[in-house]
Amino acid sequence: MPAPLHSLPPPSKKRKIQPSVGHADSIQHLEVKLTTAVAKNESLNPLIDLLKLTHDIEDPHDTSKAIYALYRVFVTIILNGKLETRGDAAAKVVKSWIWERLQTYVDFLGGLLQDDEKFLRVSTTSYMLEIPYLTQFEQTAALQIMFSLLKHLSSSYSVSLSQPQFHNSHFRKIVTSLLTCPHSRRKSSAPKSGGGLLAPDVMELFHENWFGLHDDIRWFFLRESA
Repeated sequence: MPAPLHSLPPPSKKRKIQPSVGHADSIQHLEVKLTTAVAKNESLNPLIDLLKLTHDIEDPHDTSKAIYALYRVFVTIILNGKLETRGDAAAKVVKSWIWERLQTYVDFLGGLLQDDEKFLRVSTTSYMLEIPYLTQFEQTAALQIMFSLLKHLSSSYSVSLSQPQFHNSHFRKIVTSLLTCPHSRRKSSAPKSGGGLLAPDVMELFHENWFGLHDDIRWFFLRESA
């Protein structure tokens, strides 16, 4: 229960950081609930709460924590086979529900490619995402997360079909974000004037780490953007 109004301290700079601490606790709590739910095959409804919290957060550092918590959760879901094509009717309903939540998350990441905070768009330490789990103090960025999800989804798809596969529908989301440059959906990010242009640092990172290095990425990108 909130403290009585007369007992609250006067506003101060120190007081302003408290919402951030609260978000960090909530993010961690929801991530633990979801990780446990995946392991025990229980309801994943807390995904809705974590996605809503991610959309509602204004502090960019809390946004960084939230998007990576969601990344860890979705990787756990993928590694546990909950998005594989096989399964009975009930499993397919669950898969469809999870896939809708994943699309909401990827759309949010796509908007972050135009965010006014650079560390949410790109990270200089792209190797980080080769490690499934990192401490909460390590930051990630939208473009690396989107491509890391592509790797995990393609691997899961390949296992499901017993042959190498490229996850076209997820890659199409990446291409759409790179070409249409949607505004950031983070509440406190100011829309860029003259929109429609990809941030130069995102373009440079995409070219240096994926388009310029991998023939399959280049081929699928050119096909999808035609």
